[in-house]
Amino acid sequence: MNARIMNIVSSHEVHASHDTRQRILDSAESLFAENGFEATSLRAITSVAGVNLASVNYHFGSKDNLIVEVLARAIRPLNEQRLHLLDLEIKKNRTSNRPPP
Repeated sequence: MNARIMNIVSSHEVHASHDTRQRILDSAESLFAENGFEATSLRAITSVAGVNLASVNYHFGSKDNLIVEVLARAIRPLNEQRLHLLDLEIKKNRTSNRPPP
């Protein structure tokens, strides 16, 4: 195979892998919210996501790691917003010569 075809194939594989990971996260988040962590099986998650069980192990390693990623994905935007607001407050205090609260 020439280099151009290899790049196209590789790009497709990366996209498919990312899509699989997202489907697993979306399905896990929904099922964990609906049924709780303990009551949700990996087989239920993979069935909803339309992937095989090995995909969860490949992308996350375990159900425990999967819940960590589900929570991190939900918390990340909140933390980014919190840090942004904190930076704004620090900048505001610096320009007004007031000590931070």
